[in-house]
This record gives sequence, structure tokens and C-alpha cells, in this order.
Amino acid sequence: MYNVDSYGVMKKDIQGMLNEFDEARSWLESFGINVAPARFQKYRKIIEGKYFKDNNKEVSDEDVLWALTELHDLLEIHRYLGSADRNQIKESLKYVNSGPALLADEKNDGGTIHGRNFSFELYTAARVIRAGIAAEFVTDADINFKVKEADVLVECKRIGSERNMEQLISKAFDQINKRCSNEKDTFGLVAISISKLIWRAKDDLGQGNYADIETMQRNFSAFAHEFSNNLRIFYEDKTPICVGMIFHYKVPFLRKENGFPAFINRFSYVPFTKHSIRHKQISLSMSEALSSSVYKNG
Repeated sequence: MYNVDSYGVMKKDIQGMLNEFDEARSWLESFGINVAPARFQKYRKIIEGKYFKDNNKEVSDEDVLWALTELHDLLEIHRYLGSADRNQIKESLKYVNSGPALLADEKNDGGTIHGRNFSFELYTAARVIRAGIAAEFVTDADINFKVKEADVLVECKRIGSERNMEQLISKAFDQINKRCSNEKDTFGLVAISISKLIWRAKDDLGQGNYADIETMQRNFSAFAHEFSNNLRIFYEDKTPICVGMIFHYKVPFLRKENGFPAFINRFSYVPFTKHSIRHKQISLSMSEALSSSVYKNG
């Protein structure tokens, strides 16, 4: 399987991913979480059915692509948070395995969204840790960490549709204002996942599941550039307490040349630097850390 990061490509063996899942499953079970009946175990079954069983015709391309993509969330969470303070993460981990296995069966609100919401929070922390920044869960914010000796409080939101995008982002800024306004050298950061939004657009456009990596990188690079500019235009003046925004998405597809699964995996930082030198210092440090930790080609 190919994991196409912002700038590079990582190759992963599918059997290796399943082995990693078994390790992650044991880790979740050590928290008292019953993995067997829930969505991550179902992903394992879907992937096995496609690649290692005789019933691969029963598994749709769409199902196996999203199973691999969402299983990757758990593997990254386990890899980078496996040694985290158990008391800090145990409440969030209780929910990550909940919700419907298929994204199509998830509602836009209510209990069905909690599993992926908490997965995104923990995945965001994992990606920050991968960049060499020590993320924690010791404030009222979803995540907190230090950059250039400043405290950064992160509010994470998964965008389910264009209709709730503005509402959720505005809520995140309100939370940042509440948590940061009276704290010295404390800043906010909004992280949003737009994977479901892109999935809905892909479904509405009737696009197929096959593509080539170079075309996908080129097309989504252009999209990310435009999306970054729009976030900066609309939200940079929302509050001077915020140093920027992060947007993340995963887009799975099958490679045209051989049918192997792959997905675009982007985690982009949009700095808000006009407010002060301090904003620029923090944003430069974050940008350098995230950029230096993307996958390389190979």
C-alpha cells in the first residue's frame, strides 16, 4: 500500500499493517476496550477478505480503501501515543473504536460521530509528536503542547458537510478565546479534518476509485494551496490569539497501473503571522517541524 504524504511516498505491506493492528488491538484491550465487535476489527476482516481469503469478490473497492485508510489512523495513534501517559488518553481511547465501520453509515451528529472525532484528535496529537513536538492532554483544550516556550492549545473539529463547516470552525475559535484570553504567552490553534467533506464531493461527482499517484498529488496540491489561502482570508482576523489552522484529509484510491491501494495523506499548517513577531516565531517553528517530518520518496 502507498501512503502519499504531502511531499513523498511511504510504502507499507498490507500484512504488515494487519500485524501492527494486532499490536494496537492488544494495546486498546489493555485499557479494557473490547475491540472484537467494533469498527477496527471489522476493517481487519474487510482487508483480509480482499487480499488473503477466497471471498475477495464480496468486498467492494470502496470498503477496502476506507478500511485501509481508517485503520492507518489507529496504527499512527498506537505508534506515537503508545508510550503516552495512560491517564491522559484513556478517556479518548474509550470512544475511538465506536461508530459505524462504513463512513456512509455515519450521521453528521449524534453518537455515531464520536469514534472518528476522537480518532482525529488523537491522530492530530500523533502527527504533532511525529514532528518532534511533545503533545499532551492536560488542559480543557483537545490537545496542548509547547512551541518556542509558548503554550499552544488545540481545538479539533471534523467537518461533516459544507453546511456545518463554518459553524464548527466558529465554535473552535470561541473555545480558543475562552481558554487562552487570560493566559500569558498562550495561543490557540484550530485543527480541522475535511476527509468526510472530500469523500462526499467525490461521491457526488461520481468519480471512480482508480487514479495514478502523480495526478492525485498534483491535483490535491493545487486544491490544498487554494484551501490554505481561503482559510487565511476568512479566519486570520477572527482572533489575534490564534497562531494558525491545520487542515487534514485522507483520500484513498487504487493505482491505475496495478490496482494497488494508496491514499493521499495531507496535514497542512496555515500560519496566521500578521498579528505579532511572536506569532511568526511560533508558526515558523511549527512549519519547520511538520515539514521536516513528512515522508520521503521511497
